[in-house]
Amino acid sequence: MVTPQVSILMPVFNGEHLLERALQSILKQSFANFEIIILDNLSTDSTPLICKRLAEQDHRINYVLDTRRRTTHEAANYLMGMAQRELCISACDDDLWEPELLAVLIGLINSNPTAGLAVANCRSIDLGDQYVGRPFLRKREIFLMKLGPFFFWWSYLVKRNVVPIIFALFRTEVWKSSSSFITFDWTGADVDNLFVLSVATDHKVVVTERVLFGYRAKTRPKPPGKKDTFWSESWNHYRYFVPHQALFTRKLIDLLRNSKFNSVQRIILYVRTIWSFLVQILFMFPLGLVLTSLRKDRKNKLLDMTIASTRLASLENQKNIIGYLWMNPSAEEKNLKGKDD
Repeated sequence: MVTPQVSILMPVFNGEHLLERALQSILKQSFANFEIIILDNLSTDSTPLICKRLAEQDHRINYVLDTRRRTTHEAANYLMGMAQRELCISACDDDLWEPELLAVLIGLINSNPTAGLAVANCRSIDLGDQYVGRPFLRKREIFLMKLGPFFFWWSYLVKRNVVPIIFALFRTEVWKSSSSFITFDWTGADVDNLFVLSVATDHKVVVTERVLFGYRAKTRPKPPGKKDTFWSESWNHYRYFVPHQALFTRKLIDLLRNSKFNSVQRIILYVRTIWSFLVQILFMFPLGLVLTSLRKDRKNKLLDMTIASTRLASLENQKNIIGYLWMNPSAEEKNLKGKDD
């Protein structure tokens, strides 16, 4: 048997709704020399049955039932410890890969020996597995990413567009030598952003504009708070958001202080980091609240239903792990759950 060159790492919890679609899209890759390691976070639905059935059909699937409940970030770190191949990549239980994804990324990283990771562009997908919306990475972002770590930082700091970079093809030694996913406060937010910037500080990123996978959104834990009205809920979120962003900014400054950037680059990025903090708390977050309140007639209702269905499992897991929910499921999600029951 040929040793797989790529380890594909997939954490899953109650993913029965879309899991098989995701796995089938991976198994149909034109580059076939890989292994899939699935870490089941003690699912209570038919996820184990789906995984075991597919593992019997394809020897490249390695199904692992976890011994305890883990957060998403803990699961990612645990999975990384299992990766023994030269290259590794994370996969979600609800996303879809184009057949050429691995082949294109492997070609990119092999043709750039100094690169630590290779990124493919992506778009959102709806329940019918159709692309909706524009590609996540704009041409300007892609251009700056290709110029090296300094310009990657410059571009990334404000938008913090972790998708699709977090789903890049990594050299396994690069991932393991980086900070991994370190939770630095109780909110659990921005851990992925800190990881991405940690890797991009010392390693070149290569990227293709081609859209090679479809992404579906999930929720993540948020602070608890009063939920009587839109504004009371928003204010409660905001008062947790500001100190968290301040702490995250401190983490970025520490990362820059220990980086290999020269003095001029470091000073420029210090200023950019502080500026991005102000943009986040004074513009980006308030604008997001206003747009959310105005989105009464949603354009992509099919995509909203997808997000609603995938959020249910995530919300349930969140409540089990940390004991509270920042937001209750919407009426749309409750109706969806009722139909499933």
